[in-house]
Amino acid sequence: MAQTASLPDDLRVGGPRSGLGSTAFSQVELGAAALCVAALLVPILPAGVAFFDSGELAAAAARLGVPHPTGFPLFVLVGHLLTALPLASAITRIHLVGTLAACVASALWLGVVIGRDHPLWRQLAPWARALLLPALVLLPLVGSATLLHMRATEVYPLVWLVAAVAVVIAAAPTSGGRFVALTMTAALAVGVHVEAALVVAVVATLVVLRNLRAARVPRFDLRKWVGPVIVGSLGLLAVAYLPLAAARVPGLSWGDVRSWDALINHLMATSIRRAFADAMGADGARAGVEMLGSLVWRDSGRWLPAAAIGAIALARSNPRALGLTVGVGLTEAAYAIFVNPMGLRDDQVGMLVTLAIGVLAARGLVEIVAAIVTAHGAPADQTRGRARPSIAGFAVAACLVLVGESLAGALSSRPTAQLDAGARMADHWLANARPGGLLVSSSDPASGACTWMQVGEGARPDVTCVPGVFGRDPRMLRWLQLRTGDASFGEALVLARRARNAADEALVLGAWLRPAWLEDRVDWELGNAFEDAQVSSRLLPGFPWHHLALDAVSDDAFRAALGNSVVALERWCADPQGGAGCPAGSLLGGYLGHELGLLGVVALRRGLPEARAVFERAMTLAPADPPLLNNLAVLRIREGDGAAARALCERALALRPDYRRAWRTLSRAALLEGDHPAVLEAARRYIGERPGPARSGWLADLATEVERSGRRELASGLRSLAPRSDSALQR
Repeated sequence: MAQTASLPDDLRVGGPRSGLGSTAFSQVELGAAALCVAALLVPILPAGVAFFDSGELAAAAARLGVPHPTGFPLFVLVGHLLTALPLASAITRIHLVGTLAACVASALWLGVVIGRDHPLWRQLAPWARALLLPALVLLPLVGSATLLHMRATEVYPLVWLVAAVAVVIAAAPTSGGRFVALTMTAALAVGVHVEAALVVAVVATLVVLRNLRAARVPRFDLRKWVGPVIVGSLGLLAVAYLPLAAARVPGLSWGDVRSWDALINHLMATSIRRAFADAMGADGARAGVEMLGSLVWRDSGRWLPAAAIGAIALARSNPRALGLTVGVGLTEAAYAIFVNPMGLRDDQVGMLVTLAIGVLAARGLVEIVAAIVTAHGAPADQTRGRARPSIAGFAVAACLVLVGESLAGALSSRPTAQLDAGARMADHWLANARPGGLLVSSSDPASGACTWMQVGEGARPDVTCVPGVFGRDPRMLRWLQLRTGDASFGEALVLARRARNAADEALVLGAWLRPAWLEDRVDWELGNAFEDAQVSSRLLPGFPWHHLALDAVSDDAFRAALGNSVVALERWCADPQGGAGCPAGSLLGGYLGHELGLLGVVALRRGLPEARAVFERAMTLAPADPPLLNNLAVLRIREGDGAAARALCERALALRPDYRRAWRTLSRAALLEGDHPAVLEAARRYIGERPGPARSGWLADLATEVERSGRRELASGLRSLAPRSDSALQR
């Protein structure tokens, strides 16, 4: 790929037309534009680890550990190399992996889509091009989700870079070396992410189909394959890093990947897919399309007209580039909708769709600017092939304003202070942790940030950060035993080896935490965890450790624990170094409000009057949290206020149309109001395209209840919603 001949004309360096002020932009200009955009983003990078998986990934990169599936070996290795740079803080260096990858990906893709010989480059002065190119590189990246990945430590910007490289190779005007380069890129993609490998495979398929249609079969030349085979082998060898690192740093390893089957399962994220099998894709393609459409409209809606203009222009000048761009976008859409719909909900996938729209919009802006300067250039200026400076300056300035305004809007939705919330949370806990204590967390933000601060920054080495899920893994228990010198892990190891299901595994965490709790060395995350009731009953303040389930805890004990947790929340929000007020609607406020709302669920299930106060306090922190709105609607139904419950459900569904539980609650609220058509429609949306046993059972119970109340027509309508194969509902 280092040879000029292997690159598209758009990206060639040298020749009489390269360089500023020439009739075409070059690799040098594109590279400079990408670096300018990256430099612009450095001041808005978080000072610490950001929310979500940032802390875990950063710690794995700093110490060469194994992060959660799919392992991301190339990301870890590249991040580790950047930690050696003599600039900024360690976490900033790792943040730069995503920032640089995204900027380079945008520049490469734009080089293909905009085109070398566009008339605009002959009409603009060097200064105008020097301003316009960085704006065009930035345009595809100004979505709020895209910026979140670029500013935090995330692996997906490397996926974008692989996709852009594949587009550059496939769009080359000559076929020489194209298959070789794509093969090499595919080998490297395996070490990045399974989605990257999928995108390269689709691009390669498009190239093969085009060649078959043109009856061109490239002649095999062994000499061309030597270099790429070596580079591709190195890319595949990066995968071998995973089992080596798992043996080297077990404390930073997500599971044991030292066997062949375990390695393949890790690369394919088998464990995650099994754990969330009921949730992933259970709502059908419609929900995925709705989520993807919402993401595209939020982050790229304003650019759709410009993207349409760019697509039309590209169809005339370079249909191959248009086909590749659309193909990559459709591949990402299919992956997001059918393979990883949960990633759409968490803003982890779908970015290649917005990037494709962004590069087409950049081409559209080029067409608009060219039309303006051509239509208003003075004859004297036109004879020199340049637009009048005032006209060119106006057109370029308008582009800068549009892109800058989009950037400001995206940053305002997720300011840097919010991204620092995970680090501030961990810093607060570490500062107040008991000497030699254990900090137990069930959430990604808290456990990841805590792990990074110890591994990357060396904060409180006497304290052990324990992600709750790791307490169920025998290898992690052995590592924790070595680190803490706690002899009580023996019982836990025996239980872990005998565990047959999740309920058995839930006993493991308590087995080794119980002695530490008796010594008063355990701290916990607020609301931890209620994702797992077996564990959470022993981690809340005031809950006795010998109880293994919430059912064994009295109402008085729960009230005491609930009160302690609310007090802890208020203290946290009042701490200027911690929650700093927990601003409503922020990432931190939303997270804490959601956790507090989980406590309210338990109070609601127990019928305790404290449930309303807990939900209302949670709503002040997270006013746009769909589960909170739904749970408060359930409370309103119990109070007999169907109208209020219905309004809450509608708010939740406006935020997340695929939220099935809200459709179920809405059906109940409509039933309370006597709106039978709304009952049927909400029940239909809850059942979805592929109803499981739980949803079918709920529908059967509701139909029976309605029939007993004398509303047989409505009961018949409810039963008609069930699939014909469901005999329980068709009887």
